[in-house]
Amino acid sequence: MTATKEWIEGLKEGDKVALYNRRWGISTVTRVTNCRIMAGGLTFDRKTGKEYGGSGWNFGSIRPLTQTFVDERKEHDRRIKAQKAFKEIDYLKLTTDQLEAIVAIVNAKETA
Repeated sequence: MTATKEWIEGLKEGDKVALYNRRWGISTVTRVTNCRIMAGGLTFDRKTGKEYGGSGWNFGSIRPLTQTFVDERKEHDRRIKAQKAFKEIDYLKLTTDQLEAIVAIVNAKETA
């Protein structure tokens, strides 16, 4: 028996999983039957971890939740939050010194 198969068979309600449905996220298992696992509002095959009824373009799956995955998600979420905040900056309200400081930070990253 493979490690993934053992992991899937050992899942129970309340367990956290890495869930893919157009993008990766973290979800909680809400129900487990002999054949299926429910998490994040989706239903997955208990043998494979693949979504029931998914299309070829959007086929969800679940994987073990590792600390590496959690850390990567946190970093990804921080980056998205920063990018959104950056788009909201009203540059007309910044001083020339502030604008030059932003340019210096961006240029330092590009040359590093």
